Amino acid sequence: MRALVPLLALTVACARSDDRWVEALADPDPFERALAALALCEQAPERAPLALDVLLETVDRSELGLGAVAARSLEIPARIAPNQLRKRLSTDPFMTTERRRALQAALRAVGAERP
Repeated sequence: MRALVPLLALTVACARSDDRWVEALADPDPFERALAALALCEQAPERAPLALDVLLETVDRSELGLGAVAARSLEIPARIAPNQLRKRLSTDPFMTTERRRALQAALRAVGAERP
């Protein structure tokens, strides 16, 4: 099932506009928010920084089964707005270990781990 999630997100992304995915980032359902963040990263990478909060939330929500996919998707906003990810690392002293590792890995993956 987990292997199908990226394909599902990409398939679903085709069915909604970018603006609808942005709206869905505020959905009360955490699974819907997660899908919206993943789909927005795939469909409109230039808007991926808008999904950063939801991607980080998803990394921590093991019950959704999307943490690994969300962590990999962090590479998209890392390419576009690396300073935004670096700022998160430096300003949140209570960040979970999972979030910290995911942010660091995304920055490393795009060669932006240093200021």
